[in-house]
Amino acid sequence: EENWRRQDHLKQIGGTSAKLYLEAQQQLDTARNALGRAEAELELLKVVAPFDGTIVDLYATAGETVGQTDALARLTDLTRLVIKAGVPTPEAHKLQLGQQVQIEAGGSTVSSDSPVAPLTGRVDYIDRRADPNNDTVAVLIGLPADTSLRLGRFVRVRITVAEYSDRLAVPTESVVTTPQGQTVLAIVQGDEAVPTPVKRGVREGDWVEVRGQGLEPGMTVVTVGAYGLPGRTKIRVMGQ
Repeated sequence: EENWRRQDHLKQIGGTSAKLYLEAQQQLDTARNALGRAEAELELLKVVAPFDGTIVDLYATAGETVGQTDALARLTDLTRLVIKAGVPTPEAHKLQLGQQVQIEAGGSTVSSDSPVAPLTGRVDYIDRRADPNNDTVAVLIGLPADTSLRLGRFVRVRITVAEYSDRLAVPTESVVTTPQGQTVLAIVQGDEAVPTPVKRGVREGDWVEVRGQGLEPGMTVVTVGAYGLPGRTKIRVMGQ
């Protein structure tokens, strides 16, 4: 460009020939074309992320030859993590988008009375297909942006599919079926265990909902050994 500007100035005052001026013009055009090609090639070498995030995996190394369709890295937005959970297919009909999910991490349940705030999410996606390898349906659960969970961690989730209020629940092992096929609960009355007919309801973990006449909150029930009581039985509470 400087050479062409000098030749252009000399041309205006008659200090150069037309041949030298044209040669300078040709050199400038050639240099501009070469610069344009170099800029285009450089642009092809740039990898532009489609969104802000963190590179969590690299699939290529410096100096390696790659194609235009080769994956170079895995980019993740750590503020928008999701949990991928598998729900048994027989229970998948209970799932709905937006259902609340309780997340258990670190091998212990994070409950509402825990000093640590419970970690919750919601169902954002339900797969329409079942995995033939384990007969489960994939569910994606959205997490809050400030979650402390790390990418790739295993957790346990509990999806709330229904809520029941003002119900009585007892340990599952306290509800037994008699040889006559009757479902009973052994209620402690003084020094006796009195079998009381009940109906089972919703079960969750080690607890089951019961319904029946005469049941009140706070009643003491027999758990260990309840299946072996022959009927109305004298008992003695140990270690109360």
